Amino acid sequence: MANNIDIFSWASMTTAVNKLKPARTFLLSSTFKRKVQHAVRTIYYGKRSATDKLALFVNPHENPKLVDQISKTAKSFELPITREKQTFNAEDLAKEKPVSPIFIGSSSEIAKASSDKVLFEIQGLKDRVVRLREWMAAQAVSTGVIEVSQANISFKLDFGFVAGTHLITRTGNDLWTSTNSDPLEELRTQKRAMARRGYKATRAILGTAAADAFVSHAKVQHDNLRKGFVIGDVNATTPYSDFGTYLGKFAGIDVYEYSYQYTNASNVVTDMIATGKCVIIGESTDMTPSSNPFRLHSGPIFRINNGKAVNTIMAEFLLESIVSENKRFVEWDLEQCSLPAIHDPDAVVSLTII
Repeated sequence: MANNIDIFSWASMTTAVNKLKPARTFLLSSTFKRKVQHAVRTIYYGKRSATDKLALFVNPHENPKLVDQISKTAKSFELPITREKQTFNAEDLAKEKPVSPIFIGSSSEIAKASSDKVLFEIQGLKDRVVRLREWMAAQAVSTGVIEVSQANISFKLDFGFVAGTHLITRTGNDLWTSTNSDPLEELRTQKRAMARRGYKATRAILGTAAADAFVSHAKVQHDNLRKGFVIGDVNATTPYSDFGTYLGKFAGIDVYEYSYQYTNASNVVTDMIATGKCVIIGESTDMTPSSNPFRLHSGPIFRINNGKAVNTIMAEFLLESIVSENKRFVEWDLEQCSLPAIHDPDAVVSLTII
């Protein structure tokens, strides 16, 4: 049964916006799948680092050998906030049919209602946030940091990538545009290195230039001929195909071309991941949800209730309807705070190979 949505009620509109289908993504859908809702806007987490050294033998009369304790690194992040709005005057709303109520229920009803101007604009507000989350995820896995510099706010979130381990730049004959390079050996090398750090390499995400070099490389083409298939064929049964063209499985790693772009503040179409990048993603070998190092964190939204108390709203999105004092305008404000976070940099290798 469809639900009646009151476009002048924050509670009703918040329910609606959280039901609307989000914009298409790749990294959020394939990597940052685990969503965590918090009651605070500061998240804390730690990483324990052990070694792969062997135990030492002793003589029968010797005392125990002292072993270093497992080290722990603690981090905390403030969840960044977005707050954007759309404003309509009374005449605009009067021209839209229906104005109220709008009905949303099944997926077909949602699709039908989305043709209405009001819900179309609200969908646009939500899509902006989802694209921002995808951009943050892309920056995190490809550079190890999320850095924002706007006129009103600047911040940098550092996930602890180490040059030479998590951030690697190839030069000369190791560039994939060189006939002397070997992209397949690179994948095998990074797969072995990641396994020593406790992760199984499962996906390689290539920027468009890196994908072109990979597809056209003689060693890759020879491997495909040996396996009897043509590189570039999209496997329709492969998940996470939005903005990620499946190129095949190599060295046990699913390889994708990542083509997600966005329009920046200067109205320039920009790649979310640098075109010359190869980002290898690993999964924990124990495969439990709590061990997933890639998480999308969301925080609460606070409002004062009747001037007497502070409400903590535990919703991924809050959509408020505010009518002007002269009753001529209505404003819809969409607020949220979220962060795709990498809890262990050892689950990522970002290579610049073009």
